[in-house]
Amino acid sequence: MISNNDNNIQNTFIAVCISKWHLNNLISILLQGKFKKGKLYILPQKNILDGSKYRISKDDLLQYSSFFEDIIFCDQIKSNYKILLFNILNSSILGRRWEKEFFHIFNPGGINFKLYGITKINRKIIFNELDEGTASYVNPVDHVKIADKTNSKHLNYNKVKTKLWVKKTLIFVCYNLLKIKKENYFLFLKKGTNLIPNLKVANGLNTFYTNKEKATIENSEKSILILKDFDEKILPYHIILEVYVNLLKQCSMDIYQIYIKRHPNDVDEKFEMDIKSVFKKCKFLDNSRDAETIVNVLKPSFVIGGISTSTFTIPYIFDTPTISILKIYNQYLGLDIDYKERFQVFISFFDKSEIIFIEKIEELKELIKK
Repeated sequence: MISNNDNNIQNTFIAVCISKWHLNNLISILLQGKFKKGKLYILPQKNILDGSKYRISKDDLLQYSSFFEDIIFCDQIKSNYKILLFNILNSSILGRRWEKEFFHIFNPGGINFKLYGITKINRKIIFNELDEGTASYVNPVDHVKIADKTNSKHLNYNKVKTKLWVKKTLIFVCYNLLKIKKENYFLFLKKGTNLIPNLKVANGLNTFYTNKEKATIENSEKSILILKDFDEKILPYHIILEVYVNLLKQCSMDIYQIYIKRHPNDVDEKFEMDIKSVFKKCKFLDNSRDAETIVNVLKPSFVIGGISTSTFTIPYIFDTPTISILKIYNQYLGLDIDYKERFQVFISFFDKSEIIFIEKIEELKELIKK
C-alpha cells in the first residue's frame, strides 16, 4: 500500500484501475475536476512482461501520489451487500434529495455494482465509467470470447449471457427508474454505426500526455511508429512476420526512422531478432511504456497499427496520421474467426474516420510520401 498519512482529508472518490490506460484516463479527469484526495484500488491482470501480478507498478504511481489518500494493490474488491443496498438507495430519487456534493466512483469499462459496497457513503454517488480500450465498444459476449482464448479454464457462455442479462436489468432499474447519476468518460461516442471522438475526453487526455513526460527519445526529423500486435491466437507467427516484413519494405527507411513497439504481453524476442536481421536500422522501443506517451515524446509523422487500442486513440488525442492494417489481416485464410469478426467491427466503426485502412501493403508507400 502507498499511503498519504493526512487523516484530515475526506475521500471524495474511489477509483479502480488495472492498466496504465485506465490510470492515465483517471488522472486526466482528476486534473480537470475539483477533487479532494481519494482511494485507488489496483486490480491484477497478469503482466507477462515482468512476471508480476499487476500491470501498474508502484513506480508508475509515484508522480500521482498527491491525488490519493490510499493506493491499495488487491486481488479483488470486497463488497458488503448491506452497504451496497444503502448506498444505491441513498443515491437514488428515494435518497438524499437535498444533497449538493457528490461522491464519485471511477471504474474502467462500465458499471460494477460491487464498488457501491466498499464503504458506507453519506452522500449521493456518481458512477463514472472510464474508457477500458477496445472492449468498451463491443458486445460483452464477443469480448469474452476473445479474452477466453488465453485462459486456461474456459468459460460457460450460457452463464456469461445470464449474468450479463441480470446486470443489464439492474442497470436499467438503477439508472433509468431510480435515477442514480452516472457519467461516461469513453473516448468515443456512438453515432449510428460509427464511433466519433468525445472531444472533452480527447482534449483532457491531450493535456495530460503533453504535461506527463518530456522528450526522452531521440526525435528524428521524420519517423514512423509501428505498433506491433500481440499475434498469439490471431495468425501463425510466420504470417505475422511476413506481414510486417512486407510492411517495412514500403516504409522508405532512407527518409524515415522506423520505431517498433511491441505489445506489453509480447515477451518473445524472436520477432525483434528476425526483423533486425533484415532491417538493421529499425529501433525497438521499451514495450512496457504506453504507446500514447511514446507518441507524445516522439511525435512521429505516421503511426501504423492493427487491433491495438492505441491505433484508435492516437489520431484523436494527438491528431497524428494513423494507418491501420486490419483489412490486410482479414485477407488471410488462417485468421481466427472471432478475431476476424472483431476486426470487421472496428473497420465499420471507423470507416468514415481519420484512420486510413489499407487493403494492400503497396498502398503504404504512396501514403507516407504525402
